[in-house]
Amino acid sequence: MKIKLPFTERFLWDIYKFFNNTGEIAEDILNVWTSTHPMRLKSILFTGQDYYAIRKKYKSKYGKQKTAQLISYLKRKGYIKTPELENKKGIIITPIGLEKILSVHKKTVKLPKRKDGKLQMVLFDISEDKKYKRNLFRIELINLGYRKLQKSVWISPYEVLEKTQSLIKDLGIFDEVRLLLVEKIVESNKPK
Repeated sequence: MKIKLPFTERFLWDIYKFFNNTGEIAEDILNVWTSTHPMRLKSILFTGQDYYAIRKKYKSKYGKQKTAQLISYLKRKGYIKTPELENKKGIIITPIGLEKILSVHKKTVKLPKRKDGKLQMVLFDISEDKKYKRNLFRIELINLGYRKLQKSVWISPYEVLEKTQSLIKDLGIFDEVRLLLVEKIVESNKPK
């Protein structure tokens, strides 16, 4: 079953998907950190011809006026900014826009639950000098249905072992990550 996304969500998702697939996310701008909230995201900047290609696609499909209204609406909602950088237009997906994209991702991707009822667990300790990889890893864990149990301990009830292994390989973080399969998590009782 294919989910039909609203026009605004589809545009944000298309921009994110395109730049995520081409690897053009600026390393120095994408930062994720954990605090009392599960995750906070900073902006992602996209520039160049690729942004124009997406706008052109939407203009040809929906018309110039509707596309302009869409971009104006997304700016008013705080999802994007469109600065001029070195005489080129760009687009910045703001933290609010990234949160919207993650919610869109949850709508569009249906992961199969593990049939055995076990939990896939990831333990990681990725050093500060690999901060970008650590931040990207956290984002991708969310995309794979993982939830934070503790700071660097994440669990998922979904069948995501192969995708997780592939992510670890792509990021080259073998030595910093451990994968476990857990039957259940039992809360410890406080002594009386």
